[in-house]
Amino acid sequence: MCQRLTPMRDTVFMSADIACKDQIKCQVCGGPDKVRDACAATPACVAFSYETLTQCGYLKSKAAANNVLLQQRNWVSFAGGSLFPKNGVAAASIMDLCVTLRPLLDRNVQGYDLRCNGKATCEVCGTLDKIKVYCANSANCKGFTWNPSKNCGFLKQETTQGMTNTKGWITYSRA
Repeated sequence: MCQRLTPMRDTVFMSADIACKDQIKCQVCGGPDKVRDACAATPACVAFSYETLTQCGYLKSKAAANNVLLQQRNWVSFAGGSLFPKNGVAAASIMDLCVTLRPLLDRNVQGYDLRCNGKATCEVCGTLDKIKVYCANSANCKGFTWNPSKNCGFLKQETTQGMTNTKGWITYSRA
C-alpha cells in the first residue's frame, strides 16, 4: 500500500528538531529528495520542514505532529500519518512511498550486478529518482549502488552481501 507525504506549503515546524552531526538541529541541504532520504535513514525522523530558497531542510521527531505549524513563506513541511512504513525508507519521488529503499552512506556492493542491454552490469545514469524508478520496474532488482559525483548507479540483485565501505558511494537497499 502506498503512503503519501502531505506537503504543507508556506509552513514550518518550529520545534521537535532532531540533533545530528554535532548540530542541535539536523540540517540537510541539496534538495527535497536528499532531505527526505536523510529523514528515512534517521529512525527518529517522522517529518521535515524544507526551505525552497536555500534547498535545505530540518529533520523533525514524532513530537512535530503535536506542534503548531508557523506560517512562513518559501517553506514546505512534509508529514503523514505514517511517514515511513518501517524504521525509515526512501522513495522513488518526494511524494510517493511505494518504492521502499533504505540509503546506506559510504557503502558499495561488490558483485551481484543485474544484467541489462547485453552487458554484465546494469548502469543507469541520470537523476536519483530515475534510478529508483528503473530499479522498481526491474523484477530482480533488490537495490542499487549510486555514485553522486557521477550521477550513475548500478542495479543489484543482492544488497545484503558483498557490502564494502566506499567513501562517496551510497547503497540503496529494499527495506
